[in-house]
Amino acid sequence: MDRFMPQRFHCTSCGALQYSDGSEATWKCYSCGHRHKTGQFSRLRDWFKWDGVENAWYDLTGNGDSIIELQESTETRWFYELGNQLVLGYEWSWQCYDPSFIAYGYKPDKFEGPIALWDSQSGQRLQTLKGFHYGDLRGAQLLDDDRLITRARDFLIHIWDINSGELLDTLPLPVELNKDQVPIVSSRTFTNLTDQQRANYVNNHDRLSFNVKLMIKAHSDAQCEILGPYSMAIPEGISFKSFEFPEGKQWMRPFEELEGVEGGYCTKRRMSDDRIIIGGTTYGSSGYVYVWDGGFNLTILFSRLGMSASCFEIDGEIRPGVIQVSFLDETMIFEDV
Repeated sequence: MDRFMPQRFHCTSCGALQYSDGSEATWKCYSCGHRHKTGQFSRLRDWFKWDGVENAWYDLTGNGDSIIELQESTETRWFYELGNQLVLGYEWSWQCYDPSFIAYGYKPDKFEGPIALWDSQSGQRLQTLKGFHYGDLRGAQLLDDDRLITRARDFLIHIWDINSGELLDTLPLPVELNKDQVPIVSSRTFTNLTDQQRANYVNNHDRLSFNVKLMIKAHSDAQCEILGPYSMAIPEGISFKSFEFPEGKQWMRPFEELEGVEGGYCTKRRMSDDRIIIGGTTYGSSGYVYVWDGGFNLTILFSRLGMSASCFEIDGEIRPGVIQVSFLDETMIFEDV
């Protein structure tokens, strides 16, 4: 049986590879959300793989006469061509490698982690990175000969040692301000920067950033893990305004992270301290619950329900600082949010 080889394209904004048969007039990048007309995709090389059984394959020359099989890549969904003969791949986002999730029966794939590097010339799997993101990748790039960065929907940037696979540092994503000087809540904003601007931010911390805290709960009776807060000092000379949440739909204007969520699956609640709680588990939402103060403080709640329930309910703040989410007869309670 001949192998299926769909046309793959390179997003001109973030570098992620898409596949297309060319029948659509416009395309939205699944990784960064950037919209293109079909003709605006820059053709990269062809990738093809099966349904998690076959390894991914790489067309080295772009004309089909030099096909390289990427070893141990059956579970890999996304690929980024980094340069220097390096390809980064990322497995399906629902596979959680957090030890507390594994303790409650969430079995990860046979590999050590979900992010790995390959040699594009030989197809050899070079390195499995020793860490992971909570959520889908938004992009990846080389910083220099020894380091690379990944960014994801957990609003974090990971800095990795290419040779050892070690996680060197974690930074919050930078913030863009809208025309009213209010922070835009979107994990896609880093995509709008050039490679050099991204490197400057990682090396010099020269932009505004979110104060990001992740609260992770593997099971209703599990202890809540807290990661962060990840924050950086605000550069001098930058002014901003906190967003005041009006009634109606206008409150969501600077909160762009859920712009693709299906109607009816995204719930908003207001807390006693005027922060909002928002989230869902369908297209565009990644199973997170976000708590936002209208400025730079962003707390992300992630639980088993976000991995497995199709549309859990945000019950809201059941007492000051305590948030409950539920699905059928199962509830998750986050304290000291």
